[in-house]
Amino acid sequence: MKPEDFLPTREVQLHSLEPNMVIGETFRYDQKSGAPLAAEVGLVLTEHIIDILRDHRKYPNVTREDGRSREAPIRILVFDSAQQEKDIMRDLQEDIQSAERMSPLVKKVRDGQIALMRSIDERVKAFATEFASFEDELQKETFRHRQLRAFLFSEEVRQQVYDRFLVPLNEDPVLNVYFTYFPNSRERGLDVASLAGAICVLAGIDPYPAVMGGLLNNIGEDVLRVKHPEGSPTYRSLYPYRDLALVDRILRPGGEIVDSLTADIIEAIRHRETDRVGRIVEKESDGGRVVVSAYIGNGMRHRDYFSPDRRVEAKLDEFKRELVRRKFSPANVEEVPTIYNEPIHLAIAFLEMVSQGRTRLNVLNACKKLYASRGLCAGEDLTIALLNVAGKKYFKQQPT
Repeated sequence: MKPEDFLPTREVQLHSLEPNMVIGETFRYDQKSGAPLAAEVGLVLTEHIIDILRDHRKYPNVTREDGRSREAPIRILVFDSAQQEKDIMRDLQEDIQSAERMSPLVKKVRDGQIALMRSIDERVKAFATEFASFEDELQKETFRHRQLRAFLFSEEVRQQVYDRFLVPLNEDPVLNVYFTYFPNSRERGLDVASLAGAICVLAGIDPYPAVMGGLLNNIGEDVLRVKHPEGSPTYRSLYPYRDLALVDRILRPGGEIVDSLTADIIEAIRHRETDRVGRIVEKESDGGRVVVSAYIGNGMRHRDYFSPDRRVEAKLDEFKRELVRRKFSPANVEEVPTIYNEPIHLAIAFLEMVSQGRTRLNVLNACKKLYASRGLCAGEDLTIALLNVAGKKYFKQQPT
């Protein structure tokens, strides 16, 4: 793989070339293959090199390797880290895209399969080496979470969640960039991912979207905190729907989902706080609060009314009445397009409840609260799966 394959480029007119730019294409002193190089990809431009590229009369035998005209604009490698003005949203998007392009090279660097050549600019070396090193750090961090096997009580669950998903995700470029920006979110993300994944395994559904979504679950809040000071008016106005407003923009740059993610994962993160029986999103308007959107859980619009759970039905009816009271049509309520927000929602709720200490009493109280809300914040099967995960560890039988 060549540097120009994994780094973005921009075209610069000959007269606009400046020293310290990094060239993104190759020039030779002859058209013949193997002829001496006048400039190559990764070379940092100097005044002398710029003179060679510009002055076709003094250096008439210099040709472009791709056959384009000498007068055409020259491709220059773009390094996001060199930007003077930083915008967390743009930078995170661009670094994720760069990391995706870089990941094959990073793997080779990490595995020692290639030596970094002098032809690659020092900034490329630093970028590749940094990510190779960070993958090692994340792997050590993941191995430290072997203690979470307390939650993953069976070998089947441990194998599916830990071995099949958490360890391979050490190499994921999206996670590497995110945890480089927000290292304090790594431990929390691993906790949520492990528990959400275990819930899915016990419930009989694919755990990958819950694991990946759990690792990234706090990305909207992290970005908001960097963009706007905590407690500022903008921060307070955006906080209630930070996930809905920011996650899609971060993880779907230009409308395209980044390679290692899926729509299920992105929607699971966006709706990590959405209850099955309804969520109202509102904003300040003319001194009052106006409902801008409303959501219900996946499958709740067409529930099986032949065997209704009256607790759930009562909550849905209450939700509809509240929407009418706020002059928002129930017909405009959106259904969450995935179920994977629910195991993440449960994992976050459980971990917050036991955050003061994982004593039997704390865990028992958390389990009782979640059991009482079964079918409301998440599906009953997922809630029972969570109780089994906690119950097998702390109690002889499922807490009720």
